[in-house]
Amino acid sequence: MKDRLRGFIFISGCGVLEKDENKKVLSESSVRQHMLIFSLKRPGMDDINVRRAINMAVNRGDLAEKVMSGSGISAAGPFPEVLPYGSGLKGYEYNVEEAKKLLDDAAYAIR
Repeated sequence: MKDRLRGFIFISGCGVLEKDENKKVLSESSVRQHMLIFSLKRPGMDDINVRRAINMAVNRGDLAEKVMSGSGISAAGPFPEVLPYGSGLKGYEYNVEEAKKLLDDAAYAIR
């Protein structure tokens, strides 16, 4: 038991440990989240179409892949899938063209 590494390490450090044949890396799902929160008091953010456009312009799959070095799962809402109410949510589809249309309609033209 004393030769067992316990605790958390950054995901970026797992690759080094996985290459060592004397080590075994185990991972578990967690509730760790990275999120963008809008302040509805700021001009522009009070427009639901602007918030929808931002949601559609973010490629959650790529973001989860890159931020979590391949171990992340993109969420469709405020709860990760490992928590109640986290599964079965339908998020916004990544669609930059639709996001641009929504911003144009909201008078926020993209240059």
